[in-house]
Amino acid sequence: MVIKLLYGKSSFLFVGDAEVPVEKDLVQQYGDFLHADVLKVGHHGSRTSSCEEFLTAMKPHIAVVSVGKFNKFRHPSKLVIQRLKDHATEVHRTDEEGAIKFESDGTSIWRVYWREQNPH
Repeated sequence: MVIKLLYGKSSFLFVGDAEVPVEKDLVQQYGDFLHADVLKVGHHGSRTSSCEEFLTAMKPHIAVVSVGKFNKFRHPSKLVIQRLKDHATEVHRTDEEGAIKFESDGTSIWRVYWREQNPH
């Protein structure tokens, strides 16, 4: 499932486990509509996701890779992380940072450090 969330001028794209063939189809079908401020990176950042064409069309400012620490698949791929950085994307990873939360007022997007809000 691929979902784009628009809230005012802020946008988030969640691509689930989409891999390169799906990403290329999305680029072909939706083009510039794919642009989003925040990308939840597909397929845990595996090498089979986040292709160059997709990132070029999407232009994410922030990317979140949801992946378990010490996972047996060795996700995320170093290639994908470098590709995101090459697109001047700020990369966040759950295996390094724990749960990651962003909020928006429809104009700006900011990181919420939920542990500071919930000390229990």
